[in-house]
Amino acid sequence: MEDIRYAFKGGHWRLSAGKALYWEEERALIVADLHVGKAAHFRKAGIGVPANIVQEDLYRLQQLITKYNPVRLIVVGDMFHSSANNEVQYFRIWRQQFPHIRFELVTGNHDIMDPGVYASLDIEMKDTLTLGGIYFVHDPKDWKRSDAETYAMSGHIHPGSG
Repeated sequence: MEDIRYAFKGGHWRLSAGKALYWEEERALIVADLHVGKAAHFRKAGIGVPANIVQEDLYRLQQLITKYNPVRLIVVGDMFHSSANNEVQYFRIWRQQFPHIRFELVTGNHDIMDPGVYASLDIEMKDTLTLGGIYFVHDPKDWKRSDAETYAMSGHIHPGSG
């Protein structure tokens, strides 16, 4: 499926069917709610979910990185699901393919691992991020609408969850 091209705030954006946005001027790939580690977390609790979910999600992300060649990856929250587990170790190996890409995590409610774990994965943690008049925040309820010239981009709200 071909990207939808969109002009917004003087920038050029590509809306991907791969569950991502690409901001051409910033060379930034933007995703949210990856929830790496969720399958392992559920399996540990006795909930039967396929073991290969993380591999499929990271393969999709790898394809997006290959397609767009970004210099930065902005994750708008919930990059990981909860505490460190074997899927986080899988991510560590996967991450080694992209040492040239700056990984920035706008923390979400599930990003609860020790900050040292994120640092060891070469992921910069931020509560919020403002870039080119765009305010990145995981939960849209946390956006303080004091700046009328700033637009918010968020994650957290999952389709079909309401």
